Parts: sequence; structure tokens; C-alpha cells
Amino acid sequence: MHNDVHTFSFSATVLDHLGRQLYRNFTTVLGEAISNAWDADAENVWISVSSDRTQMLIIDDGVGMSSQDLREHFLKIGYSKRGKGHELTHSAKNRPYIGAKGIGKLALLSCADAVSVLSLKSDHEAAGCVINNKALDEAVANDYDIKEVELYDAPESLYEKLRDWQERRDFHHGTFLQLDGLRMSNSSDDFLRRSIALAFRFSLIDNNFHIFYNDKEVGVEDLEVFAKKTEFAWKIGEFDDPYLELIHKAFTKVTDSGVKKTFTYDFTDGVKGFLATVEKPRDLKVLGMDEKAGVDLFVNGRLREQNILSHIPSARVPENYLYGQIHIDGLDRPGTDPFISSREGIIKDDDMYQDFLESLKEGLKSLYDTWDALRLHYKKDGDPDNPSVPGTERAAKKLVQEIEKSLGKSAETDEESDVWKMLLKRASAGAEVSAGHYTTLYLIENAMRYKLCDMGYADDEALPGGLKTAIQDARKKEKKQLEEAGISKHVRMHSEGVWYLQFPELTSMKKHDRTSCFNIDFRDRELLRILRNVVMHTADLTEPGRGYLAEKISVLEKAVREAGIDK
Repeated sequence: MHNDVHTFSFSATVLDHLGRQLYRNFTTVLGEAISNAWDADAENVWISVSSDRTQMLIIDDGVGMSSQDLREHFLKIGYSKRGKGHELTHSAKNRPYIGAKGIGKLALLSCADAVSVLSLKSDHEAAGCVINNKALDEAVANDYDIKEVELYDAPESLYEKLRDWQERRDFHHGTFLQLDGLRMSNSSDDFLRRSIALAFRFSLIDNNFHIFYNDKEVGVEDLEVFAKKTEFAWKIGEFDDPYLELIHKAFTKVTDSGVKKTFTYDFTDGVKGFLATVEKPRDLKVLGMDEKAGVDLFVNGRLREQNILSHIPSARVPENYLYGQIHIDGLDRPGTDPFISSREGIIKDDDMYQDFLESLKEGLKSLYDTWDALRLHYKKDGDPDNPSVPGTERAAKKLVQEIEKSLGKSAETDEESDVWKMLLKRASAGAEVSAGHYTTLYLIENAMRYKLCDMGYADDEALPGGLKTAIQDARKKEKKQLEEAGISKHVRMHSEGVWYLQFPELTSMKKHDRTSCFNIDFRDRELLRILRNVVMHTADLTEPGRGYLAEKISVLEKAVREAGIDK
């Protein structure tokens, strides 16, 4: 009979894999400390960075830890405040717990040489320790058991800071974290403030929770620069956030546009937030460096996954303008833990998450079409891949925009410029439609002239006698008018007689055998002549007028295509 007893032992390498190598995003690292403060029912978190950026201090006024708590909770890898069955979901102040796996504290080891912890619990003495990465490196290199890694008491300087806070701030409980030998990838103060403002919306659940960075509270005002670049916005579900006030003009631009296409897709119950677009794709780079804002997923006030659109790419142009926040608190449900170990994403096979992504994919189709219609309404580039807007219409709009912009630069004074731009705005109201009509008529009429040349009428002598005389008179009249204007050079690209024919003459042109060159009914010719003159004299057509023109243009086009086939 064997009496050997076998037990697990853990190498210090575990800490390396679970902590120092698992977390790469500094905002996520910082977030673990902020989330711990939230779970500890803190009302305030103070973050400060030294001027040489080598040390960071994170202080919260949560419940704090005794020496026993520090040993059995904070230093116990895998300890979860939710209990063995994850049945505890809320703190004493009824806040939804953020932590679940008990390894988030290891994130702090990924960005500093040493992490000092000092905590004060009511009616207990302060307790602390130092976690030194150099000591861990030695333990990993020598494959020490984790129990062989000795931790020392927190430095006296941290106790002094605690005493100072007790005197100045009536501080009775809370936790101090000091990170020495800080590594932040050159993150600026603006970057950190905006990252914190974007990543933590705990105040939506408890407005008594405040985060301070270098003694100034972090809030939506840190995102004001970003908000100013927001063009359109849509709210999802019953969502209320102070940031929405900053972008209220973006909501108004959508409702005031009169655009019929609207983003109306309903997400599943429990999904709320907002989606918005910026004026230019580069406006999403509000964080500096290579990071940009996207559509982020939040659970219980904390960012859980950045840029969820990476799971449902569409290759549509509007995707490059889109950002927002989607809040699904129901993802963190009893008996489940859908978050990956680094806390930077959701486990892909979570059924609720997959259902949401499918509904989002469908909803975005509607949003992208709406964005395109809004951009065209406000005379901006839209989505060329949207099949609901004909390419000719989109090209005409673009042409009018560019010409209007070019003409708008011609004014010499600011006052003159304002008046001139307003006139141009009024004048361009129907220009894109008329430009399409004009171009269509230009092409068809010139096609008729080329067709007549191919049919043998390029030479004036081949034309019927009455037309020949009319063309000669037209040439003489035009030459005289140019001479009176002081112009002796040619202004016409084509000098053949058929280019002097007017629209009625073109459409009623007859061959020598008295049959029509173009088979067009008299009434169609007359209506086309009237509508054509409206367009050519730069006047807009009504909706019925546009319909008539489109119908008769198709008749004219058919007549030109078929002309001369039986010659």
C-alpha cells in the first residue's frame, strides 16, 4: 500500500503568464486598479503621475484591507469576491462587481518594476507589501515555487503619504498603490485622461463615483475635442449619459435634415448606448499615437471590448467614420464569466454576445444607408458602395459641391463672402438634378449629331435646302457677333452644319426620301422641347416635370439608337 501524498505546486512562471505577459494595453492595466476601487465601494479614485513619469500613485477611499485581507484576498491569486459559485454579484453599496477571476491585480506587474500596496481598513492598522519584478524574474529564472517568493513591507515613504492623507482629507479607509519604474509607452496626460474618460462610465450607475487624474476630476469635458468633430448621432434604447449633451447638435442634424431614411433598427432588450460618426476618418484618432476610437462594448460601466466592429467588418465606407458605446449589462450574468482573462474582450462563443453581434450587423446596414443619405443631404461625400443611390446622381452631387466650393472662394471680403456663399447655397438647391438632366441631354443631342454625320450629313451640301440656308445664316450671324465682341478666334469645337441645328430641327430631321431620320412622335418632340428649354435655361423642374423628362428621354434615346439601322 502506497502512502505518498501528491499536491499541486505552482511555479512563479504562472505569475508571468497571468500577469506580466497577459496585459498589453495600459488603459486596461489602469482599469484593473480603478475597477478594484469600484468593487471596494470607493467614492473617489486619485491617480497621479510624477513629473519624470517614472512613478504613479493610485489611491482610493474604498473599504480597505486588513493584514489578513491583504494576505487572503489581494495576494491570493484566483480569489474572487463573488464567491465559489459566483453567486455574489453586488457590493455592499449594491454596485455590480467588476472583478471575477481574481487575477486582475497581476496586471499592475506588467507596467512597473515594483508595485507597493498599502491599505487601511476601519479599526485596523495599515498593512502593506512590495511586489518586486526583479525578485519575480529571479524566481521565474530559477523555477521557484510561488511560496518561495518573499514579499517585504511597503516602504516608509508610502506610510508617510497615508498619514498625510489621513490628516488632510479625513481619510479613514482605503488603498494606496504605488508603481515605481513605470512603463507607459510614452502615454501623455491627455491620452490617459481621454482613455479613462472613454473607458469608464461607472458614474452612470453610481454618480457618487469620481476619478481624479493629477488632482483634476476626469469627466466628459475631457472628450469635448472629440465631441466637436462628431457629425451625426443616434441613441440606442433608453440611454442617458452626460456625453450625449456634448453631441446634441449631431442628434439635431439627423432630425432636422428631413432625410426619409432613418436608422430605426431595434436591438434586443437590455442593449442601450449610442452610435455616432465623425466628419472625417482621421477625427477618430483622438487618443494620439496609433489608437483611435471605435464602437466599444461596456458591461456595468466598464469597457470590456474595444472596436467590436472588427468581428463584423463590412467594407462599407461609413464604418471608417463610426464610433460609439454599446452597453449590455446582462452579459455579466450569474453563473457565467464571459470575459477573457486579460479583460480586453468577450469569449467568442458566448451565446448572448453572438446574438447581439448578429443584430448589430443587421442594424448597421440601416445605419450606413442613413449616413449616406445624410452626407448627401449636407453636400458631403457619401458611400459610393450604396446601391440605393444611382452613380449618376452621386456624381452630379459631387460636381455641384466642388463648383459651389470653388465659386465660394472668389469673394474678396468676409462680408461679401458670406452673402455670396448664401446666394450660392440657394442657387444650388436643385443643381445636382439639373446637372444630371443637362448632361444626359448634352450626350443624346450630340449623339444625334454624330449619327447624322454617319448617315452622310456631315457636309452642308447633303442637308435639305431649307436647313442649308438656315445654317449659313446662323454662321454669318455668329461671326458678326464675335467680331463685335472683339474675338477673331474660333470658339466652336465643331464647324459642321449639323452642330448649328437646334433641338426641334434635330428631332424632326428628314432624309431625302422624306422619311424621318429619328422616329419620334410629334407630341413627344414638343414636350421634350419644352422640358429641354427649362433645363437649358437653368431653371428647375417640378417632380412631375422630372418624371416626364425621364420618360421622354428614354424615347429619344431609343430613337437615336435605332436610327439608320435599316439604311
